[in-house]
Amino acid sequence: MPSRLPIQRPLKDYVRDTCLTRSGVVLAQMMGRGLLMTDNTPDVIYCSPSLRCIQTATWVRDMSGCQSLIRVENGLFENFRYPNGVPRFITPLQRHIFPVDKTFRPFLPLETVVGKQETNDEYNERIKMILNAIAEQSEVSKTEKELKVLVVAHASTVDMAVGLMRDKPRKTVEMELDNIAIPVPYCSLAYLKKKGSHWVPVAHQVPPVTYEFLSTKYNHYFVHRP
Repeated sequence: MPSRLPIQRPLKDYVRDTCLTRSGVVLAQMMGRGLLMTDNTPDVIYCSPSLRCIQTATWVRDMSGCQSLIRVENGLFENFRYPNGVPRFITPLQRHIFPVDKTFRPFLPLETVVGKQETNDEYNERIKMILNAIAEQSEVSKTEKELKVLVVAHASTVDMAVGLMRDKPRKTVEMELDNIAIPVPYCSLAYLKKKGSHWVPVAHQVPPVTYEFLSTKYNHYFVHRP
């Protein structure tokens, strides 16, 4: 468990919106260093509003040498199914301790993401829409330089990014989401490169990290299934 809590707020809020463990911090730091060592320092960073995602994005940013501020995108949050109630995310004021972009306006307002029960198809469509919106930003799509965009979100996002953005899209079905953290462990990274109108996974672009009993390597056969 973490030696201290990053934000002063009621403990019940941490049940709904958890923070990184000490192992999670180390994995995020090592992943950031791996991006730096493989010449993959991100030019732009987007992340889910979850505290653990903002923390991960911050550590990866610092350790990779990235100079870009983090853009908190509500639409990247995982499918809302929380038995303890609606997550109470940290406020914009509390985010000031992290290097977030205060001028960024999310593609989706928070209430449209957590304010209703999504079907699985709606969740797939939302993530696809957000990923495409990120890819179509003028700074990414209309520049001669090939920018590296880092998206920090959830295990299901990794699987959906590979499946939904390819030439023949594949959705993540509801049954596969139940134990998604097993084939897609914490801090897993999928590297996608644009090819025409779709995106192709590039294997071993950034080596996975193994630390004690944890590994960031996702199950290739699961994530790249037809």
